Amino acid sequence: MSSIQSISSAIATSLTLQLVVIAGLILAVRSSPFCGNVLIANGRMKYPIGSIVYNIYFHPLSKFPGPKSWAATYVPYIRGIITCSLVQSFAEIHQKYGDVVRVGPNEISIASEEAWREIYGHRPGHKEALKDTTWYIAPSGAPQNVFTTTDPAVRARMRRCLSSSFTQSAISNQSSIIEGYADLLITRLREKASAPDSARKGAVVNMGDWISFFTFDVIGDLALGETFGCLENGEYHAWVRNLCTFLKGMTFAGVARLYPWVGSFVERFLIPRSVMDQQKQHVEFVSEKVNRRLNLETTRPDFMTSFLKDNRDFENMSRGEIESNFAILIIAGSDTTTITMCGTLHCLTRNTDKLAILEDTIRKRFRSEKDITVDGTKDIPYLDAVIEEGLRLCPAIPALLPRVVPAGGETYSGHYLPGGTKISVRPAILHTSARYFEAPHEFHPERWLPADQRPGQFANDNHAASRPFSVGPTGCVGKGLAWAELRLIIARLVWAFDMSVDPDHALDWTKWKARIVVEKGSQFLRLKERPL
Repeated sequence: MSSIQSISSAIATSLTLQLVVIAGLILAVRSSPFCGNVLIANGRMKYPIGSIVYNIYFHPLSKFPGPKSWAATYVPYIRGIITCSLVQSFAEIHQKYGDVVRVGPNEISIASEEAWREIYGHRPGHKEALKDTTWYIAPSGAPQNVFTTTDPAVRARMRRCLSSSFTQSAISNQSSIIEGYADLLITRLREKASAPDSARKGAVVNMGDWISFFTFDVIGDLALGETFGCLENGEYHAWVRNLCTFLKGMTFAGVARLYPWVGSFVERFLIPRSVMDQQKQHVEFVSEKVNRRLNLETTRPDFMTSFLKDNRDFENMSRGEIESNFAILIIAGSDTTTITMCGTLHCLTRNTDKLAILEDTIRKRFRSEKDITVDGTKDIPYLDAVIEEGLRLCPAIPALLPRVVPAGGETYSGHYLPGGTKISVRPAILHTSARYFEAPHEFHPERWLPADQRPGQFANDNHAASRPFSVGPTGCVGKGLAWAELRLIIARLVWAFDMSVDPDHALDWTKWKARIVVEKGSQFLRLKERPL
């Protein structure tokens, strides 16, 4: 194909994609006014032919392989986020073009194990790749927090303050609170499983909701000193429900910021008043709860007790920063753990041989339910292996961990990239790469067992390619708490119930929607109370 034909083809593809986006406006506006407004702003963009030609053939990233339509504009990228197909698109691009590919006018995606360390870790003699402010930005008027800040010094200061709440000692002290909600979860599920119309066959339960009730109640109590009451009432607290809608809206705001001038216009004129009101309500709700807990003189074993030991008189973190950080902790400490737990249960109930091994392991180890505690579920190799495999196959953040190459440029996976280039690893792609894992799309917890217990089939697996909590100075500060909850609840469920897939509610995990984070959906399992 000649150069002219190539250019014409790329332009036609790009413009066609824009028309596709515009064609979806009517439905988008009807289903979500905010989503529709963002699409309008992006769908009406006019790309001069010269800009498209430059992006494809003369841009500093033009030498990198990838679809020309993705190099020309961000429209395919935007469409992938809007339609929740970005993960699948990235997988197809990497499969066709290799490990280092161009997925936007100014964006590179890397699918190699060493990229975890190079992009997100600390490399002596190298500058840090900072978070991309397209996606990491605090709500208007709110102070920065450990998640949104792009200043390494501010991030380090905040992590030092917060880390005391997530040490193994702190989690052990918090265990009575966590275990109390685990007791309530199992009690509520038993009520359903033992109901007269369910006693023989068991009850079909939406575990997506009930696990979410548990994680929100736990994080609410630990962070704010009071529960959301989800487990007690069997439904989402109104603020929790609004929070989910608000977060989805902010994802679309990030989409608009892919073109800064459009993002500014969208944020000023197109975001519905209702979304802005939800943001205000979110900030006010957390502010009121945080300040109530700050004014409560108590030594109860929650985040604030540990946190205040290192932040007396707010010398290390202001009240506003505390409010902002605890608001993000509630989100990060609930959604991602819920998704991981649902994903792991999905894998277990569809691989009954693995579930049988875990049932045998847990039921032999614990004589009674009260023995299954946060501390008691540590050091159970097969339980940990099941969770590791669930984390590998069902990462809560499957596609977007965006960073920006520092000024002056840097080298990643052997390729030099100019400063300002957007760059990312796609967890879902690395986690299921045949280069790093045998039978990469299959659920095999035994691949994570200690070397002397691991089947030879998995001897060459590279565990370092699976990084569900990321790595380096921006890695998940709450990893220890997540592990404590995952171990406790999975062990308690396996001990108390015979779990199975209900044929009428079979779920394909790969069909769950994912933009930045996998969006929680219904996950129905059949629970039958185990005879003791």
